[in-house]
Amino acid sequence: MKLQTWSYCAAVLLCCLVWGEEVYREDGLVEWVQKGKLLVHLRFYQETNATQHTAFFPTPISDLVQRSPFEQLQLHLTRGRWDRSERRPPDVSIHPTGAELEVAWPDTEAKEGRKGIANGAHSRVWSDLTHRLSGLLCSSLNLLGAPDVVAHRTHPLLQMQQLSEGKRPVYRQYAALPRESICTENLTPWLKLLPCRDAAGLATLLLDRKQLFGGGYHSLSTIVTTSRDELGRVQRVQLTQTATAVLHVPSGFSGKIPTLASFFPNSLARVCPAAASSILYLRRGQEVGSREKQLQDAALREKPSEVGGQAWPNKPKHYASHDLMHMAMQPQGGLAGLLDQAWLPEMQDGFQAVGTYVPAVSARRMLLGSGTFKGHYSLQVDLGSYAGDGALTSNARLLCVYQTIPWFVRLWVHTLVVMLDDKVIQPYQMAYHSLQPSVDRVSPLVLEFCLEVPAGSQSVSITADFTKLFLTVFEHPPDAHRGFDIPSAIVSFRSDEPCQGSNAFVHDAPCMHEEFSDGSLVQLATPDFSMPYNVICLSSTVMGVFVGSTLNTLVYRPGKLLSMDAGSRKRRKIRLAISTFLLLALGLALAIHVDAEFAGQVDSILQLLGFPSLSLS
Repeated sequence: MKLQTWSYCAAVLLCCLVWGEEVYREDGLVEWVQKGKLLVHLRFYQETNATQHTAFFPTPISDLVQRSPFEQLQLHLTRGRWDRSERRPPDVSIHPTGAELEVAWPDTEAKEGRKGIANGAHSRVWSDLTHRLSGLLCSSLNLLGAPDVVAHRTHPLLQMQQLSEGKRPVYRQYAALPRESICTENLTPWLKLLPCRDAAGLATLLLDRKQLFGGGYHSLSTIVTTSRDELGRVQRVQLTQTATAVLHVPSGFSGKIPTLASFFPNSLARVCPAAASSILYLRRGQEVGSREKQLQDAALREKPSEVGGQAWPNKPKHYASHDLMHMAMQPQGGLAGLLDQAWLPEMQDGFQAVGTYVPAVSARRMLLGSGTFKGHYSLQVDLGSYAGDGALTSNARLLCVYQTIPWFVRLWVHTLVVMLDDKVIQPYQMAYHSLQPSVDRVSPLVLEFCLEVPAGSQSVSITADFTKLFLTVFEHPPDAHRGFDIPSAIVSFRSDEPCQGSNAFVHDAPCMHEEFSDGSLVQLATPDFSMPYNVICLSSTVMGVFVGSTLNTLVYRPGKLLSMDAGSRKRRKIRLAISTFLLLALGLALAIHVDAEFAGQVDSILQLLGFPSLSLS
């Protein structure tokens, strides 16, 4: 018995020594953003200093960090559009529709002995990373590995912040896939990265998939940040997962005040045992009354929780916080009655919550023109309160714009015009500007510039003309008549107010924000998709007749078969085999010449067999 006890103690001690230090925290925010629409924002934070053996930190993330030497990875999967004209933007990040991936790699000119990425190797490690993420989250992120999608991003604001803090610069790559949709097959592997999945804790609010994906907007974000030593070895890994959704009021509650239980049935049954803290915030409105007054007074005495060393949300006095860990230990009530007793403000016309956050900058993009050959690009950035009042301040502020345009939309640079209010801005007047022209089927066009915005400015506009290129029939997607997506433009700017919420950069610069324009569709000329079928039928018929006639001519020898001796018959078989081989080689060469995809597959097979690449594709 004593031996068994000592063995158990030794096993526990060994596990403690091997696993290292791990932290898991979770918090959530629930508030009305519009009449009849409820915002749910959940954030899960994990941190570990172990690289191989972990208690609850996800093993796939540890393996990903070991095999891909990135410093930070931001992946966002979003479906739906955030209507800024009707909804009040909350203290959360809003992302454009589709998949978005941004990775920061170590600098190529690293210190001696540090593990970095050699020049020209970014494309290889990027492709490997996108394929791993595609398998991890069951999505089409492997399409982001194509060279005509990924682009380099300088991010001048972040570079200046890092240089001022004495940090070394990094190499950033950015890619977007607006066509990617999000559904339950992405949510399930995303939840598997959590210690309790959706069986306990705040993740149980995502149990009702129909209610979750039936709303107008939902987004899943994954941010991985690593800390490495001088030799490139991983010292600490931070994983932040956020889920954002806008839910509609369930049917049957018209004119009533629904509780949280009507949105989240069978949720919050228990807390996650691995969580160090679990906080749920409910935002108050401007309603008055005895019950409302009591809630306001009680919430003002609450202290905000800290996740990853940052207080969140950035104005906690407007929220009533509920500590789920503390409520689970209460003998009466506890978690069982939280969803039923939680108070939500009435959904009145013109509802406005206290502490409204109005974005300082908003971006609107339009593609003008008609037809399938020419068009006009227009991006309007409304500065709002960002530039301030010229009578109160004279300080200029920096604003950066980043835009990638696919190669099949050829932007004419000589027509590109950047205007600040009614004044044309020349390149030498910009704080930073970079333009990488597109290369057909190789790389997209990348436009990035920064402006010093004087006080009192109203807007920044970018206009240019473009032409649409013709694509082959094999380059069109299955729904070609829907159009082709243009990635959203990104507007980066600084804010004087403390931005401790998740709408800021979580780890790099807490005073920077990003706003996105809406996505756009461009219509290209579509070929007659029935023509390849007709060509295949005609070609197959011709080849069938040709092959049959040729074989018949080679094989059939009337009157000579009986008079041939054994040597003649052997020579005839050899000639027949050579003729058949040459005929098959001719057909294979024709197929490789016509079908580029088949040529690439043949080239891959030859490389697997040990032959050098023949560049057949």
